[in-house]
Amino acid sequence: MRPDDLIGLDPQRVAILADYDGSLAPIVEHPEDARPLPGARPALAELVEVAGLVGVVSGRPAAFLQDRIGVPGLMIVGQYGLERVEGGSIVLDPRVDQYADAVAAARREAELRWPELFIEEKGSIAFSVHWRSRPDRAVGDEVATLAARYGLRAHGGRLASEVRPPIGVDKGVAVAELVDGFEGALFAGDDEGDLPAFAALERVAVPVRIGVQSAEAPAGLVDAVDVMVDGPDGVVALLRGLAEKFNQPR
Repeated sequence: MRPDDLIGLDPQRVAILADYDGSLAPIVEHPEDARPLPGARPALAELVEVAGLVGVVSGRPAAFLQDRIGVPGLMIVGQYGLERVEGGSIVLDPRVDQYADAVAAARREAELRWPELFIEEKGSIAFSVHWRSRPDRAVGDEVATLAARYGLRAHGGRLASEVRPPIGVDKGVAVAELVDGFEGALFAGDDEGDLPAFAALERVAVPVRIGVQSAEAPAGLVDAVDVMVDGPDGVVALLRGLAEKFNQPR
């Protein structure tokens, strides 16, 4: 399917979803510096006015996404589905509570073991070890070993590894829940963690999978999507185009 296949549908029967890093915001050396492209907010705001659901599904904490995007009416799902914003408040999956001490202890050990790397704290739920600024210090296997010792799981990403509770939630589970009941749905993503989200669109009649091209795109991305666009600029242009077409008289 292609984006224009959604135009013939009732917009209220369409869900428009996107990843954050690498999709709405360019990848940067320091994760805390990631900002959405200037055109991302206006495009999302226009879509919120016409589509049945518009949202961002990301591995970032929900509070980070809420602060960076801040579009009223936008669904925000963070931590791969372990957090979401409801009524202006952040709601956590209750299953994470029992792992808070293990996450905190594992994070402290990571900070001691890799002081030269950036350890991104994600509340009490998770943390990520980043080596983008030190590609010579890739420690993915070591992070996985550390996570296992604390009863947690490590998930590889772009020059990083995230440690979080062993709960069966990922972007695919989150997206499947969000698109349930919709006739058409679109998801835009660029990374390994987005592949389950693309697969989850199978449950709608008109699924549109948008891959975001980059030098670090995973090998399976092209085969998992319907359309490739060039970086976050391509995503924003696509969202803007959809908003314009949905707003045209029918």
